[in-house]
Amino acid sequence: MKKQRAPKPITYREKAMRVSTAASTLKELKE
Repeated sequence: MKKQRAPKPITYREKAMRVSTAASTLKELKE
């Protein structure tokens, strides 16, 4: 993986996806 010189600003879309994946992971862990 190449190192990025400047970190990309997190877009709302990416943030929402991360939140949804985290929620689904927590749901799987609970079950």
